[in-house]
Amino acid sequence: MHPTQKIRLVLKSDEGVETEDVTALPYEFKMSNRGKWEMLVADEDASVRKGEISRVMIRDVHISPNTIVLPCAFSHHALGAVVKVQHRGLVVVEAERHISSVQFLGYEDGMVKNGDLLAVVNVFPITLPEGARRPC
Repeated sequence: MHPTQKIRLVLKSDEGVETEDVTALPYEFKMSNRGKWEMLVADEDASVRKGEISRVMIRDVHISPNTIVLPCAFSHHALGAVVKVQHRGLVVVEAERHISSVQFLGYEDGMVKNGDLLAVVNVFPITLPEGARRPC
């Protein structure tokens, strides 16, 4: 059994950077062998530049509690790749989440257009042990 650890979560909010001290425990989980694909689709026109990361708003994607999100390895846009999905506030696996924007790394200069497919993510249900506060 692993000991609990005191950690600091660093969150970005409308007011800036906020922190929350929590106690967390490393844990094991069981992942289902059945999942689903979710499309990350641009919800705005956005200028991207080669070698730079840009925030791009996407159509809201609902993520159910007790699921993990893993990137699909295939590139889905000619101008770049999604390197991170974003949800406002604390992102814990046992909570409902909504992906509303992505960090997009430009391979080329250009314009991402509203409606462009940016990426696909794999969403898998998981089973968790009782009682541990998890950091992701």
